[in-house]
Amino acid sequence: MHTRLRVALAWLPALLLAAGLAALCLLPSRLLTPVQPVPVQLTAGQQATVQFDGAGDAASLSAKSSAPEVAQLEPIMVENGRLTCRLTAYHAGTTIVRCAAGRSSSAAYAVSVVEPEPEPLTDGDFVASVSGEKYHRKDCTFAGRIAAENRVYFLSAADAQAAGYAPCSRCLGS
Repeated sequence: MHTRLRVALAWLPALLLAAGLAALCLLPSRLLTPVQPVPVQLTAGQQATVQFDGAGDAASLSAKSSAPEVAQLEPIMVENGRLTCRLTAYHAGTTIVRCAAGRSSSAAYAVSVVEPEPEPLTDGDFVASVSGEKYHRKDCTFAGRIAAENRVYFLSAADAQAAGYAPCSRCLGS
């Protein structure tokens, strides 16, 4: 054999051993498993508690988010081998979160954050039925016939038209 090849082969077991030791030091030894499913969608401003088994008695806790402006996962504590984290949603978007406790790490989870639905109006100058096609002034005879649970209110005629309603010919003269 050539001298260079013999030298390379002599170093090969040492390199493989070093790479294996480095992998043991860098890679988590166990996978944290969720106690309940990790939420896949939250509303902005919402928080959820997420728990993982398999944390042992780890002293070092960490969490990562690919888009911290969207949502963050914050480790809180480890008790009886269970890691408890708080997932907080901030703004609409999607992020990937994961957490670690000592040498144990969770899988990566995709979390989608949506903006909250606006609260429905409980009063306005115009009213329509959820199943109707026309909108009315509040004092219109036809508006008075709409059951309270079926009423949809609008602040302006433009809002009612944008929602797909046509003006009442009796009270709005169209």
